[in-house]
Amino acid sequence: MSSLTRLYGRPPRAGSSRGALWVLVALTLTSGCDARERIEGSLRPASPHESYARSLHEAGLDSTALGREWSAAAMVWTIAPSVRLPFRETGYFAADKPRATSIRIQLKRGQRLVADVQTQGSLPHEIFLDLFRASADSFQVPERVASARHGRMRLEVEADEDSDLILRVQPELLRGIGYTLSVHAEPVLAFPVSGKDGRAIQSRFGANRDAGRRLHKGVDIFAPRGTPALASASGRVWVGTNNLGGKVVFLRDDTRKLNLYYAHLDTQLVSTGDHADPGDTLGLIGSTGNARGTPPHLHFGIYSRGEGAIDPYSFLSIPLAPVPAITANTSVIGSLVRVSTRQTALASMPDLRSRKTDTLRRHTVFRVAAATERWYRVTLPDDRIGFVAASSTEPLRAPIRFQRVRDSTAIRDRPATDAAVSQMTTKSVRLPVLGIFEEYLLVEDGRGGRGWIIQDR
Repeated sequence: MSSLTRLYGRPPRAGSSRGALWVLVALTLTSGCDARERIEGSLRPASPHESYARSLHEAGLDSTALGREWSAAAMVWTIAPSVRLPFRETGYFAADKPRATSIRIQLKRGQRLVADVQTQGSLPHEIFLDLFRASADSFQVPERVASARHGRMRLEVEADEDSDLILRVQPELLRGIGYTLSVHAEPVLAFPVSGKDGRAIQSRFGANRDAGRRLHKGVDIFAPRGTPALASASGRVWVGTNNLGGKVVFLRDDTRKLNLYYAHLDTQLVSTGDHADPGDTLGLIGSTGNARGTPPHLHFGIYSRGEGAIDPYSFLSIPLAPVPAITANTSVIGSLVRVSTRQTALASMPDLRSRKTDTLRRHTVFRVAAATERWYRVTLPDDRIGFVAASSTEPLRAPIRFQRVRDSTAIRDRPATDAAVSQMTTKSVRLPVLGIFEEYLLVEDGRGGRGWIIQDR
């Protein structure tokens, strides 16, 4: 069983993905009515992505070129780049090229992941949003832990353990869709002190107490005496006193099976057995118990049966930085661009501190798949992916030079010796060169198209 709590949206409905699916059925099957019966009969309770894949299989479409490409594109966990939250990316899924995108995320216990996809497209469409637990073996199919419902491009998931996750976004077939993916993490508990946030936490879990004879089993949140201490979750309360905590309140969070502990209260404003909801006042902050002589503060602890005290910090405090703005030029998304500087790094993450996987020399060509902050997520002609600083690129507007080629020179659709030949030159000509990749030149072929030729040595 997954250790992630799944939070879904509204109940499933018939997805718009069937519209594109029937276009494919019409192209490949002659008995449309029989195909419809087989497809609808094959849809069983599963993730929307799994249901759609099953529909392709039942229709015999998974063996078509597009079907195979769509299935292969879904296996993006092998190439998912790690990103820091909050994260925003704008990209484009071309109708004629099945593709998926993914990111790898570290989520701490006590955090809620919120992922949202906004789309732009002239035809009805569906986006599949799935979350997986990353495997130590990148080639092993990871465990799916949550999926967005049909027609709902939003996913909220709570972690009850530190988790290494992969988020995948993939559209149905035959739909050109622009998308913006926004992802952030937030605390699962409401902050327990009125008017304060994580910046008021001044003593962390595990700090030494009594000259090292014991450890601090919570966090201390400082506020003026009499500040309301608030319920962080819904549940029943128990009220008491003890030597360490003075006047205390326990709140049972039944949703997460946790006991929340409020200590050093000046006044208790609830009674044992009362029900509280997030934001309800449980008491007033003071310095009772062993906190006498210290500034007023709330000692807040979290206890789990069989585990004892756990660190409350990530349950309460996450730097709520704004989702970063995308400043890269988004008009080139989906297009080929080239390196405009002497060289640039192909980075593993959209971060200057990230690992460099390669150095791309001037005029190297690649396709922009998406934009995030000042970076492009790019795909190289050999299908490697990575991130490139947008400021080090330029569109392929003008040739970098001209190359004379001999009669019977092969112009290929990819920069590889086994790539298909799109045309052969019939005479010696000078072709505009738009960029390079390794030993190949990207040229305009004289017929309004582009192709690759090998450089003369």
